Amino acid sequence: MMKKRRPYLFAASLLVLAAMACAIPGQGTASAPAPTVDPAQLDAIVAETVAAVLQQTALAPTATQPATATIEPAAELSVTTTPLPQSSITNQADGTSFYVDEKAGFNVTIPAGWLPVRIDQLEYYDAFSLPQAADPTVQSALMDINDLDPKVYRLFIFDLQDGHLQSGFVNNVNIVWDQGSSISLKTEDDIKATAESLPSVVPGLVVKSASVSKTLSDILIGVILSEVPAKNKDGADLVLVQKQVLLNVKDGLLVFTFTTEQGIKDATLPFFDTLVESIQLGE
Repeated sequence: MMKKRRPYLFAASLLVLAAMACAIPGQGTASAPAPTVDPAQLDAIVAETVAAVLQQTALAPTATQPATATIEPAAELSVTTTPLPQSSITNQADGTSFYVDEKAGFNVTIPAGWLPVRIDQLEYYDAFSLPQAADPTVQSALMDINDLDPKVYRLFIFDLQDGHLQSGFVNNVNIVWDQGSSISLKTEDDIKATAESLPSVVPGLVVKSASVSKTLSDILIGVILSEVPAKNKDGADLVLVQKQVLLNVKDGLLVFTFTTEQGIKDATLPFFDTLVESIQLGE
């Protein structure tokens, strides 16, 4: 029988946010500066928060996967990869990549110009030798995910297209598998309730929309669009746009979290939408 998940995931998110933010939600500090964020931390926080909110609002059964207490950049890279997490990435002739996740039960086509990496796998270490990795921002984005749990964080996808690395931020997609959870998408009630709860957890987050739709393959998805004011590591002001897609798969819930800098969203959002439309569910 599945054990009830304790709120470790929710608490871990709050701890990370407390370390990043200069003001706590509800304190009434109108002029408080924006939190300092890095690409991997914010994605992990919001993706985990979605799962935590589902639990908190009793919209989903709980999972048995223990949460990581903190999210810290790795001091150094491991030289030994972990066993393959029952997934594969195939580079195709047209520049796209085909990701198959046997464990979570789905596959997806990644547009050209986007780099898919699984934590502690060969393509992750190969990424450090790419020309784009000479940029410290790209190196930092890669290092920040090194200690995350690949059983939960199934895939990271980084935008390495020319001209897209702006404001010290790497646009990216984070695919999280919350094993044992689910969300009702028969109406928009659950996705709207989840969206309404996010600002209480992520400081400054503003939900722009929350809805249920179908992909061209007739897959039901919940979609949340939000914005988060922030500062990059150099102290410059940013507005990050996040689009999350939630869908039920076998034995769990998938959360695709796309994060992009507001100034480039018109160029990057279509790539994420193309990726979402390519999702296929396994048996």
